[in-house]
Amino acid sequence: SADIKRWLSMLELLHSAARGAAPHLPLILSASAWSSHRALIDMDPAPFRNSDVLFTFHFYEPAALTHQGVPDLNWQYIRDLSWPAKGTLDGAVSRSEEAISADQALDDETRKVARARTRRILVDYFAVDQGPSRIQAEFAKVAYWASRHNIPAQRILLGEFGCVHPKGHVDTGWL
Repeated sequence: SADIKRWLSMLELLHSAARGAAPHLPLILSASAWSSHRALIDMDPAPFRNSDVLFTFHFYEPAALTHQGVPDLNWQYIRDLSWPAKGTLDGAVSRSEEAISADQALDDETRKVARARTRRILVDYFAVDQGPSRIQAEFAKVAYWASRHNIPAQRILLGEFGCVHPKGHVDTGWL
């Protein structure tokens, strides 16, 4: 995409400038799209082949779980999702509907948008396996990308991962 090409162009310029100032300093490079693993595996690492670099990615998936309750129209009305996924889509939608209905700051149109967005997110969440096998499959894609480009595994860095919870409580029993 145009964004990926623009990001790679900027990354090459920054890499060149850093190499000019510090030719032997290890550099950590990330892909576009919030440093997502999906953007990383779409990235062509060829411009950095002969440089001391590590490639990093961020992993906040499934986003419905890791961002539930974050104040914006996408996540703030999602409540009490677990990992691995338990419960039902209907139950999750019901909890989100209650939260949307209780939000007195919403007008009718914004409430309608919030319901549609939240339902779409929850449908997507319950449509795929939300357990260890999903994370393993996504990480395997990164490993395959690295292997295909002859990048040693120790040159891949999971730079960020975790859960955001604005109320400060997250069920960590699965850790």
